[in-house]
Formats: sequence, C-alpha cells, structure tokens
Amino acid sequence: MKGFPLKLESQEILNNPPFLFIQSNQNLKLFTNTYGGSYIKFNQISISSKISSKDNGVFFYIKDKKTEEVWSITPWPTLKSFENYSIEFDTKTLTFKSTYSGIESILKIVIDQKQNVLVYELTLRNLTNEIRDLEIVNYSNIVLIDDYRKYQDHRAFHNLSIQSRFDEEMKGLFFYKRDHNSNSSYPVIFFKFYTESELSNISFESNRDRFIGRTKDLVRPSGVDLDLTNFCGNILDPVAVFKTSLTLAVRSKSRLYLSIVCDRFEQNIKNTIEQHLDSFKDVTNYFLELAQQSIPLLKELNIDEIKALLYQRMGSYMITGNQHTDEIKRNLPTNSGTVDSLWKNKISGDYPILLVIIDNSFFNELVIDVINFHKYLVRSGYDLDIVFLIDTDPNENTRDLLVNQISSQGYQNKIDKNTGVFILENYILDDVDSVYLKHFARLIVNSSNFNKVLENE
Repeated sequence: MKGFPLKLESQEILNNPPFLFIQSNQNLKLFTNTYGGSYIKFNQISISSKISSKDNGVFFYIKDKKTEEVWSITPWPTLKSFENYSIEFDTKTLTFKSTYSGIESILKIVIDQKQNVLVYELTLRNLTNEIRDLEIVNYSNIVLIDDYRKYQDHRAFHNLSIQSRFDEEMKGLFFYKRDHNSNSSYPVIFFKFYTESELSNISFESNRDRFIGRTKDLVRPSGVDLDLTNFCGNILDPVAVFKTSLTLAVRSKSRLYLSIVCDRFEQNIKNTIEQHLDSFKDVTNYFLELAQQSIPLLKELNIDEIKALLYQRMGSYMITGNQHTDEIKRNLPTNSGTVDSLWKNKISGDYPILLVIIDNSFFNELVIDVINFHKYLVRSGYDLDIVFLIDTDPNENTRDLLVNQISSQGYQNKIDKNTGVFILENYILDDVDSVYLKHFARLIVNSSNFNKVLENE
C-alpha cells in the first residue's frame, strides 16, 4: 500500500461508494467525503449534521452571471458532471480540484493543530479566452447538538434555541445557544468569509428557509439567484451563507477563504481572529503556516504515513461501508436476533463495531494495527467498539494469547468496556448471536487476509 499523499481521480471517485477523510486536532474534527459532503464536531458537540447527503456540508457554489449557469465545486450538492475532478489528501491538507464551464476550482482544507480553527482556501482560475463575471456563494449547515437521537425527535424545538449575530467589527457571523453561559458545554461558532479585495461586497444569510426558498433544495437554492437578506437573530433552521461577486480576467485567478472558529468563550474567538484571521493577508499567511504543520497525534501514536493511510481507509469503511463486508453480509443466514444478542455479551450496541475474526494464529501485528486504529479514530472524534471473534481450534489457547497481546498495547483496562475491546469465542457463541453480530458490525475483517482486503478496496 502506498503512503500519502492519497490521490483519487474522477472515475475512481464517482464509480465507488464515498470515501471519508478525517481531519482532526482532537478537539475540532472534520469528516469530509469524496462527493463534498461533510460534518464538523467540536469535542462531543456536532456543529453540523452528520447525516451523509447532498444537503449537509460546507459547499461552494459558482454562478456565471452572463449565462446564469450554477454549479458547485464538488459533486454535491448540484450533481454536475465535471470536465475534470480529483482529490488529494496528505493528512494535513485535503484538496478538491475540479473544472467546469472553463473555470478551474481548487479547494484546500486544513485544521489548526493548536487552535480550534478550520480554514477553507478556494482558488478560481479562468481557463477561457473571455472575461468571466462570477458570483460565489458559500453554504454551511449548522445544528449544534450533543445527542443526535434527541435532535431527530425534537428538531424544530432544538433549532429554536440557536441564535445568530453578525459582528460588524469582526465582519463575521456568530452562532450560539441562546442560553449559552460560561458553564455550557456548547461552543460558540464564528464564520468569516474573505476575498482578495477588502472593499468587495459580501452579503450573508443565516436562515435556511430564506436561502433555499419554497419548493427549492440545495441543487439550486433561491439564494444563489436572489440577493441575500443579511438576516440574523433567532432561527428555526440555521445556516451560514456568504455571497460575493468577482471578475476573472482572461487566464487569471483569484482566491477566497472561509474560516470557522470554535470555542466555549466568545472572547477567545475574538483573540484568535485578531491574531491570525483579521484580514485577507492574515488568513493567507495563516493558511500557508497550517499547510506546513505536523500532526501531533500521528507522532504521539508513532504512526507513519503508510499506517495513517490504512487507518484512514478503515475509518472510512467504518462510516460509509465497504465491499468486503457487504459481501460477507449477503452470504449470512437471515438475521433473527435482536440487540439482546449483543447485551448478553456485554456489548451495549451504542457504538459502531469493527469485527475482527481471528481465524489463524498469526495475529500479533494485526492486534497492534487494530489497537492503534482504535486509538487513532477515537482520538479523532469517532467512538467505536472492537470485537475480536476467535474462530480457531479451542485447544490452541488463542484467547489467552490474544489477551496478552492486547494488554501489551496498554489496553488491558479497555477489555469489556464501552468504546473498548471485546473478546468472544465462536464455538461458545450462540448461532443467532453470531449472525446478529455480523449483521450489526460496520466493518468485518479476518486475521488471515486483513491487509489484503483493505488494500484491494
């Protein structure tokens, strides 16, 4: 398996299930898929919706003012067919590159590893022999929730608790809970949009219904064609939307930035903006610094680029699925179990499961990889359970060997614990429970072909 940077081309991207990229500083986490959908978390708070669809993410629209054609720089949400589309990821920077209607777009995304700042850099290049008058619209959906199940049951009530405010001095949008105080676990979120011309007219919107319009969706929302209202206040369905215009001369290019800053305290956000993100020049220099930073988590866990890519793949398959696991599930007997099948084996069922079937005695390196993957993903903001299912001869004493290997990785206190590891033996496990476990698992791998399966996906 090759290491970073990971490069994907349009045919490879669009002919396969979405791959998910994980960027994190352990407090602020961004999960972005190959179609452009994404969601953001701050500690345990979801900033944006984690439902993977063309309605959720941080999206950039481009409108040609002469032809009135509208497209997004990623497949979602406008579902256009690009002339060229590619993605590159090097653990620090995620880059989307697309070409449509003679405009090349390069979107780069980074997270500050020291401060809770997320920066998007968009470069637009005019590849044609005519001047192009464009409008750029940036859209971000916002939820601010700590319990997704409660949110699904009481979405309208929850959204009423979110308030927006445009700060005239900082020239950006704040979002926060109306009852936010110093003891609140909910963060304050700040969005700011930058253009090369400090005098450019940037309008905004914080109400999703106003932006989308009646009978509309994100394929071509009303706010792309109409003036934004500069509305803020109490919102039923909050979004952060910015719009600006620019003219690209023949064969010229221009850059824009979006910064998202999260903190429990508004004053800390103001300090960060003043220090790094006050102007276009500031954010440009700041972005260049972030693109050169190291990832402390990889160094702390002693993970090299090849292993980091393996764990990124595993994390993506845990969230979006993979062909190998789908094939295993298609060949399973009909599931007749319930969540009781997990509970009787001390597994809560509250977290996604990576099921590792131990079917040979050569599993030492596998256990190291799986434990390091667990550390990497949990520290990156995605909780999961690891279940080792022993499927070897009972006389081989595999369980004791496995426990020793897990303990050698410092995980002895994680055995039989939520967001930890569980050890089951297939010859003891009830058939109904075994089938349910495999149907429930998000990712299934065997010790005999672990790396081969993941490399061939």
